[in-house]
Amino acid sequence: MNTRTFRSTLIGSVGVALALASGSALAIAFRITDLGTLGGTSSQGVAINAAGQATGSSTTADGETHAFLWDGTTLRDLGTLGGMFSAGSDISASGQVTGSSNLAGDAVQHAFLWNGTRMQDLGTLGGASSTGSAINASGQVTGSGATGVEFESHAFLWDGTTMQDLGTLVDGFSSSGNDINDSGQVTGSAPVPVPPGRTHAFLWDGTTMQDLGPPAEFAEFSTRGRAINASGQVTGVTSHEDSTFAFLWDGTTMHILNDPSDISFGTAINDSGQVTGASSFLDSGSAPHAFLWDGTTLQDLGTLGGEQSVGAALNASGQVTGFASTADEALHAFLWDGITLQDLNALIDSTDPLQPFVTLEFGVDINDLGQILAHGFDSRTGETHAYVISPFSAPEPGTLALLGLGLAGLGFTRRRVAD
Repeated sequence: MNTRTFRSTLIGSVGVALALASGSALAIAFRITDLGTLGGTSSQGVAINAAGQATGSSTTADGETHAFLWDGTTLRDLGTLGGMFSAGSDISASGQVTGSSNLAGDAVQHAFLWNGTRMQDLGTLGGASSTGSAINASGQVTGSGATGVEFESHAFLWDGTTMQDLGTLVDGFSSSGNDINDSGQVTGSAPVPVPPGRTHAFLWDGTTMQDLGPPAEFAEFSTRGRAINASGQVTGVTSHEDSTFAFLWDGTTMHILNDPSDISFGTAINDSGQVTGASSFLDSGSAPHAFLWDGTTLQDLGTLGGEQSVGAALNASGQVTGFASTADEALHAFLWDGITLQDLNALIDSTDPLQPFVTLEFGVDINDLGQILAHGFDSRTGETHAYVISPFSAPEPGTLALLGLGLAGLGFTRRRVAD
């Protein structure tokens, strides 16, 4: 058989195999990667970026806790600012990390920026301490810093060179930045004088701290901004006494996402304005269920057979991760794929060497590739580690059998030509 004829036969045989297999599917399975520790017995992840890099904290061999950067292959110790503690709180698209670290003596804590080579102390707003909460694609950081006035700390924006004081709401004394988008808009919360003891969510637009308030019908409520998307939409929680509601700020109006008889809170928002969190749905006394707000409807994502679930993060496709109770009330990490709430443990490929031993308990974050940062327990060691759970396409058995049939036909063809 000449080369051209062989190629044609090969293509034809594989084509037949794939045509036969067209009724079968490539099943999406997941592989587990144990991020390990920095020499200690535990690690905890908090955020994963689009490249699969992650940050969080881990214990070390000498009993300290240090921030880490997972670069896809190695867990890197980011060190500290001189003390015995540091922890990463967020990671940018390029792998920069922000968080907080103790200074020498472990009496005070400062926000830091890991720029790829070193941990930079971002300083304070004149007081003793600061904390880094979130970072955007440009390396801008938000958080809160002490001003030097007793009991006062203000939200800040680190622009790469300077820690800018974002101030407070009118007649307030404090504020805290919780999240930042790639335009440098910041959301968080700040106390207001009236009613006494209340806080309001805010949006910093680059020049002004805008009071997002509660809706007029909930004027006595506090609000706190937790997450912001690329359009400046904000989600979070509004609360008063025993009532707690998830909200969406759409740029002009704050909308309560659930029936006022329910208890709910928003935890994350994507660029389409979809929101996840948890809501009691039935009544304020029932256990919360994870939800997905799609712009019009608050969808109950259910549980894994138990009473409760909470949505912690979602990606651009509306996939959600978090934790849910099983029928025996164990907590397992879940994936909402747009149709079904699935136990993440049941999605792990059966050939994965960690599958028999690791129980994934909490999905912390999810990127647009569908990679999930989770906490899991290893029954062999009794340790809890951070894990990255990555999807891949695995041919189902029927597909493999039909492909094998086609390739067998190719072998038969080759033997006939040889004869």
